[in-house]
Amino acid sequence: MAAVAIVGAGVAGLTAAYRLKRHGVRVVVYESGDRVGGAIRTERRDGYLADLGPSSMAGPTPAVAALLADSPVDESIAGFIWRRFNQEILDYVANPIVAGIFAGDPEQLSIRYALPRVYARSRPTARSSRR
Repeated sequence: MAAVAIVGAGVAGLTAAYRLKRHGVRVVVYESGDRVGGAIRTERRDGYLADLGPSSMAGPTPAVAALLADSPVDESIAGFIWRRFNQEILDYVANPIVAGIFAGDPEQLSIRYALPRVYARSRPTARSSRR
């Protein structure tokens, strides 16, 4: 079976790869940079977490919201906590709670399945995606 080559691992390239893969097409994505995501990135600045890139302040369009709902990322509890708070909250709050409840490692446990209510409340709703 032939493969499709996609040049660029920005949002458009990754979306094209995702759609082709869902249709059973072999896909190879090439990216010249040291990370994926194109212009979209997250940085720490002066103790704050900043999401940067095109339309970073706008809510997702209906098409983007549908794509995000169709391909949920299986994020770890640790990743979820770290993105929203910081390493200290992860180390001194989340780790002890997860160890006490699940006797597990927050790096290995899925937020989606271990804490489904927290996961569900963090997902954008159809109403909030229209803003």
